[in-house]
Amino acid sequence: MYKNIIANLIGRFWSIVSIYLFVPLYIHFLGIKMYGLVSFFATLQVVLLLLNGGLTTTLRRELSSGPDNFENTLRKYQLLRSIEFVCCIIVFLIILCCYFSAEFIATSWLNIDGLDIRTVTTTLRLMSISIALQLLSSLYSGGLLGLEFQVKANVLQILWSAVKNIGVILILWLIEPEIRLFFLWFVFSDLVYVIALRVYLMKALGHCRDFIWSIKKIKNLVLIWRFSFGILIISCISALNNQLDKIIISKYLDISQLGIYNLAYSLSIVPVTIVSAIAVAIFPRFVNYISNNNDKQLFLIFKESYKILLICSSCISVYISIYSRELLTVWTNDAGISNNAWWAASLLVIGGLFLSLQIIPYNLALAFGNTKINVIFGTINIVVLAPMLLVSVDLYGIEGAAISWMSVMIAVTIIYNYCVYIKKIKSGIANWVICDNILPLVFVAFLAAVSHKLISLFNLGSLLTIVFATLSGIITLFLTLYVFYRNLVKSRFRSVVRSIKLRT
Repeated sequence: MYKNIIANLIGRFWSIVSIYLFVPLYIHFLGIKMYGLVSFFATLQVVLLLLNGGLTTTLRRELSSGPDNFENTLRKYQLLRSIEFVCCIIVFLIILCCYFSAEFIATSWLNIDGLDIRTVTTTLRLMSISIALQLLSSLYSGGLLGLEFQVKANVLQILWSAVKNIGVILILWLIEPEIRLFFLWFVFSDLVYVIALRVYLMKALGHCRDFIWSIKKIKNLVLIWRFSFGILIISCISALNNQLDKIIISKYLDISQLGIYNLAYSLSIVPVTIVSAIAVAIFPRFVNYISNNNDKQLFLIFKESYKILLICSSCISVYISIYSRELLTVWTNDAGISNNAWWAASLLVIGGLFLSLQIIPYNLALAFGNTKINVIFGTINIVVLAPMLLVSVDLYGIEGAAISWMSVMIAVTIIYNYCVYIKKIKSGIANWVICDNILPLVFVAFLAAVSHKLISLFNLGSLLTIVFATLSGIITLFLTLYVFYRNLVKSRFRSVVRSIKLRT
């Protein structure tokens, strides 16, 4: 499992680095208004990919379960081909619907003042093809993750991301800074990635790839439709919760404001990305322990992973939030953008911290096959968030959207985590809330506040401030781990050392 965790962390680390490395270059070549279209692509991408969320998560769960024998491997292969068939239909429908609705979106939804309608329409159609291909790639990547070929999946993802981003920068630089060329390269890169993933997934399933699949095997989906439908509903609700602010901003504010808001939001995904990377590696273990009725190991790995990730996520989030202005200044090299975005970024990062704390409980609930609790909480979230956003965006712009999103994330996370813990773990709730949640968060916030006060005394530039803040954050991380969980860290370290010695 440790190898998979490291691979996932490297993969997610590259995802974060690529965002902060390439976004300033996108803005440089395309301008903030055209970058607003790229931001809309990211929002559209999340919304449309939810159509495949249920099938991808179901496939990952099914490929993680059962014994390692011929019959079960054949079952997995037949299920993969059936899900793949359904996904291809969804891909076709996405491209078809987006093709005919592109002009309406360009003229009646987006505020594209100053941009050519035909260029925007063509760009939206290219976006749909790229997203459709990514829908297939997420399916195949989920299959590799479920089979615990997580190193291979992350290597392919990193190579694809590097080729995609570096290639498009070279095109914008050497040929022409044209948004349609931008997305033409995205389509080509996504197609190559889909083919590579499918080839490796079929190899991972071994000789079963030689079996013939027929349309009659689609009936296999009857066995998993309930869980898959539940995940689809959760995916729709989750996408709306995470993208509702951007959808409303794209409707009521200028497209450039959407670009600025997405820059701020990019900082908030750091804790979520890191926790998600580790959760992907832990999820198959959850499923395995549940299928083998090993409650002791299940609850142990849940509590340990949640403790460690809460500390890591809180250290990262609190420091990013405090130093968001300096980070945006160094990142974009544009004081105007950083001044407009830093306050929203600080609020969004705190919201991202609480969202990241839902991930391990969420995966535990899914491993049990429980989707009802996620549907209930997600629906409540939308009902509360939507009117708040409509009012706050109208009154306060992107800062209003950030305040609304952060407030809802905090409230929902507290209630959701409590409910999952009570339902699945059942005992020791008071100790878990106080010792494993409140005290570490307060301790990290206190150390970060002291650090910020000391660093501000020296009146350093933005770059040096970030350097010293990073060092302070690392010290805070290790100090917090030592104060609260030194016995846990020591035991985990000894087990890793023992396993290394046994292998050598």
